[in-house]
Formats: sequence, structure tokens, C-alpha cells
Amino acid sequence: EVALQTGKPISDFQSGKKENRPFQIDLRIMEMPREILYERTEKRVDMMISEGLEEEVRTLMPYRNLTALQTVGYSEFFDYFDGKITKDEAINKIKQHTRNYAKRQVTWFKRKVKGEK
Repeated sequence: EVALQTGKPISDFQSGKKENRPFQIDLRIMEMPREILYERTEKRVDMMISEGLEEEVRTLMPYRNLTALQTVGYSEFFDYFDGKITKDEAINKIKQHTRNYAKRQVTWFKRKVKGEK
């Protein structure tokens, strides 16, 4: 967007120098029991399925090799469309992979709160 508007790459506007800021960030994380997180995650997947995720992925078949489509929800349906797994297996894998992703996010946030890199 920057390049389209200015005719210059964004790197032309970035100095690479870290600036001192007149504030500090205080990170906090709210946690919930894992069972509740996973239950909510599965309900979210069910909602995505009922709202047309399968049809959305089907329209993206011509672009399936794009990196942006190698994500949870899309890759499992691509396997289903290819006959590698059943629809139920695809949905169960989406749920599992979404739970895995949620756990990685929690781990990442906990590290950030502790100040680790």
C-alpha cells in the first residue's frame, strides 16, 4: 500500500534505528482452563463449517499452492477434495490443528510476558 501510494518501497521510510519511547509496555495475559479454550475452539470450527468454510475453500482450489492458503482449515479441506481423507477426518484435523495453534499462541504470549524472546 505504501509503494502504491508513494511510488517508493516501505524500506525507503524505515531507518532501521530503534527509537527510545517515552513509555513502557506492560504485557498481561488472561488465561482460562485448557478444557474451556479447547471447547470454544471446537465450537468456533463448527461455526466456520456451518457458515461455509468448505465452499470458500472449494472456490480457492486454483490457488491452493499459494503460501497464504497453507493454513489451518484450507489444507485439510484440500486433502478432503483430493480424496486423501474423509470430510469428517478433515473437520477433526481442523479442530486438532486449531487447538495446537491456540496452545502455541498461549505459549508465545507467556514468553512475551516473561520478557523472553
